[in-house]
Amino acid sequence: MARSLFHSEHNVQYYNSRIDTFPYSLYRSIKYFTLENKNLPLNRFINNLNIKLYANAKSGKVRSYFREYEAISVQTLSKRSYYDKLSHLRRIQVPINNESDNSHLRTSYDYCYFCPFETPESKDVGFVKYFGLSVLVSPDFSM
Repeated sequence: MARSLFHSEHNVQYYNSRIDTFPYSLYRSIKYFTLENKNLPLNRFINNLNIKLYANAKSGKVRSYFREYEAISVQTLSKRSYYDKLSHLRRIQVPINNESDNSHLRTSYDYCYFCPFETPESKDVGFVKYFGLSVLVSPDFSM
């Protein structure tokens, strides 16, 4: 399904790019922080680690092996209604420059996978997508 989002000759460089999930990015932060600060006393080490983890969680940065995505930031969860909350949780942002003229990404949504009613009407058309309410995402699925 990810390949269908990026199916274009302009986006071939994104095929093998790895975007870390937040838990793995957090794991890498702890790992590298531990390697850099292993000579600190334990209480100071724990305080510094807590500050770094809090800053990562607050900023919402997602790291890739090649760059950091700061545009994918943490937003306040919309709680106007139950369905508004669900649609906010199922928002997807494709990590591609929104200035590009990629007609395949801006086409209509796949039936039953993406919601056709919640589409932005600006330069982000096709880049910010919403899962349908009945879609289930499983990390254990393979094709």
